Amino acid sequence: MTSISLLRAGRNAARRGRELNRLNLVWAAGACLCPSLAAHSLRIANVGEIFSGVAAFFLLLGLWTALFERDNARVVAGAAGWTFSLAAWPLALVVLIVLPGGVESSIGGWAATYMQRAHGALATTVSAGTCFWGGLLLSRALHSTRLLEFLTERSVVRHSLGIVALGSLLLIASGSALAILPGVFLIGFGLGPVYPLLLAQVLGYSENPLIFTIAGLGSAFLPWLTGAVSASASSLRIGLLVPLAASLLMLALGLRLPHRSPAAAP
Repeated sequence: MTSISLLRAGRNAARRGRELNRLNLVWAAGACLCPSLAAHSLRIANVGEIFSGVAAFFLLLGLWTALFERDNARVVAGAAGWTFSLAAWPLALVVLIVLPGGVESSIGGWAATYMQRAHGALATTVSAGTCFWGGLLLSRALHSTRLLEFLTERSVVRHSLGIVALGSLLLIASGSALAILPGVFLIGFGLGPVYPLLLAQVLGYSENPLIFTIAGLGSAFLPWLTGAVSASASSLRIGLLVPLAASLLMLALGLRLPHRSPAAAP
């Protein structure tokens, strides 16, 4: 996923934000569809056959990459200069890019449980995840269009972070499904373009793949912290204060984003 992001961003530098939104839209669609496809596949095949099919698919993909994909001279030259230094990026931007994945994983992982504890009805519980992923997919689809040609990426990130903060407050403020479901949808809708656009901005400073490792820390840490706080307080609502705090921190950092990032070095 990291190499594909770097390749697509490098090949579409003039519209990097829109291209990364489109790429993340495809990944999110796969995350939504593949579990259901796997469940249906078990009706006609066993687990061994399914994994054999997946292995064959990736084997063909690997052969295609080896035969037809080539790194250009710029990519090869840039690879030699990659280091494990964070000096290339503003500190606020490094901190900011950690948070969207963490909030996404926290809400995506805990929203259904929160709804189940609040209402107990299976249909309502499932609808929480649907609202979240539906908002995320809709937002990324919207920002994969030419809309970004009429709006600055900085303003899109700011407004989107405001929507995430609003949705998080709505989620925590009330235990009613009338508030939880719109809150979850707003969080998903707001998060949609944030990570791709932040990624486009940091790649404008440096294409060092270290930033992908940094960005993944939030996805690994915040869901665990949400669960730990929830268990300690015996209240999932208290636990969800973790992604709420992360949302408010994102908004504060987003207001300090630079107007534009420098172009990546040739």
